[in-house]
Amino acid sequence: MLVSGVGKADPALTNKTQRRSTSRDAAILDARARLLDYLKRIMLPSGASIGERATEDEDWRKKLEASAAGIEVAETRWDDGDAAVVTLRVERSAISRALELGE
Repeated sequence: MLVSGVGKADPALTNKTQRRSTSRDAAILDARARLLDYLKRIMLPSGASIGERATEDEDWRKKLEASAAGIEVAETRWDDGDAAVVTLRVERSAISRALELGE
């Protein structure tokens, strides 16, 4: 599964490396938030969503956080203003294992 995120550079930074680093970090956080938002909407056989279960149950909240732990940066691109677009890769099987959903 691929998830992308976007991050803007801090215009106050004068060093290109710093701008790109901060925009990349922001893009990774955005992509991770998008992944978690997607996972929260998955419906369980009980009829509740993962997000509903995570809100009510600490164990499910930990499972949800763990499901995003196996992500890796697949690609990073910057535009002329040093804004970043990051694509993260996460294995569906790793998510299923973390959430104990089965394949």
